[in-house]
Amino acid sequence: MSRVLLPLLAALASSLPATAAAQATTPSLSSPTASGQVAAAAPAAGTAPYAANTWHGSLLQRGREVPVGLNLRGNGAELWLPDQGIRGVPVPVVRNAAGTLTIRLDHWPGQPQLQLARSGEAAVLRGTFRQGGFSSPLTLWPGAVTLPPRPQEPRGPLPYRSQEVTVWGEGAVALRGTLTLPPGPGPFPAALLLSGSGPQDRDSTLHGHRPFLVLADWLTRRGFAVLRLDDRGTGASDGDLYSAHYRDLAGDVQAATTFLRRHDSVRPDAVGLIGHSEGGSLAALGAQALRPAPAFMVLLGSPAVPGRELLDLQLRTQLSAQGLSGAEIEARATLQAQALQNHRVGELQVPLPSSEIEQAWLYSRAFVRSPYLQDFLTYDPRPALQDSQVPTLALFGARDLQVPPAAGAARMRELLHAPGSEVHELSGLNHLLQPARTGLPQEYAAIPTTLDPAALDLLGRWLQSTLAQR
Repeated sequence: MSRVLLPLLAALASSLPATAAAQATTPSLSSPTASGQVAAAAPAAGTAPYAANTWHGSLLQRGREVPVGLNLRGNGAELWLPDQGIRGVPVPVVRNAAGTLTIRLDHWPGQPQLQLARSGEAAVLRGTFRQGGFSSPLTLWPGAVTLPPRPQEPRGPLPYRSQEVTVWGEGAVALRGTLTLPPGPGPFPAALLLSGSGPQDRDSTLHGHRPFLVLADWLTRRGFAVLRLDDRGTGASDGDLYSAHYRDLAGDVQAATTFLRRHDSVRPDAVGLIGHSEGGSLAALGAQALRPAPAFMVLLGSPAVPGRELLDLQLRTQLSAQGLSGAEIEARATLQAQALQNHRVGELQVPLPSSEIEQAWLYSRAFVRSPYLQDFLTYDPRPALQDSQVPTLALFGARDLQVPPAAGAARMRELLHAPGSEVHELSGLNHLLQPARTGLPQEYAAIPTTLDPAALDLLGRWLQSTLAQR
């Protein structure tokens, strides 16, 4: 759910941050490498040993310290960039003759790379961190990385079952994820979780939060089977999001819904879709071809305007919240429109609003020219929303600056006509449905709450009422 409408306009920023790329593999990814096997050279004779095995440090990004961790394990290591969802991912280590360590995660947006060496007699490692267009000095000290408090994340033992599953999406692309099932034989109502824009893991990891992990846990404890998947080309899933069209992603929605309906523990007449941001648009699009229609849809911070219009409104709203004048806002909005029209996003050098997780992949030509981005810009979700006969709950944060009211709640009220549909704008919440002070993306990581409990309670009551009528 944090797959939010990722701040696509962040691609226009003048530099890329250390935490570029919020999407990630899942915590369960523990294969020998997520970046391909690379032989690690043995330490050169006379090279000072690295006495400590566990290291931690931070990168300064826009006034905020972003945690970095490294656990050395023989010829390999485990990398921690928790703001991106990288939590103990195996990576190869290459040592040169001088003893410098090179750690690189190749199959990751922006290809994060650390080059480190023992600093004199001090028990520290010093070097450089690079990812995408971003580079920063980095110092690591002995000790484990400290994760920010996320009190809503589940801790074992869990009172339900989890299964690793594979769904064959459109074009026979293998989409891998997790199905959680309440105790007992069932059958249970079920929900498919659909993440927001950009490549995202099954937990929708963003700013160190894992909202789909929290949401799946909350729903499963209340009697729902819940399926969440790694996006194409992300985590353990095959394929490539950039090369996918919206029709492919809608096909993935239909395939995952069919998977749930055929599961022995699921009530086939009680399967619904829950989408965050862009995921809500894809839910409505995918639902058009499902027979029978889904039992319900829940749209969390989902846009009700085309992507190009959304980005313009998003930009203007965030710049206004930062106190820029009308003339400055107009000038930057014009630059953004020109950049998107001419596929020259990466060349635009103006200080636009940005968050700590500006995406390295957004800065790439592959993304800017991709079918995925072009479909995002041109797709109009209004016909699918207006024609839908699926009972739909749409929740928005009143402080959402990524899908502001002019693109979200206000428009959604005009579009949803199915019996039982409701639209709520929740006071004090941001795009991730967190309690927020300003609603700017810069706040997301510093907020301990992943999903506002009152929003979850409203969601639960609506689902109970809607399914009681089936």
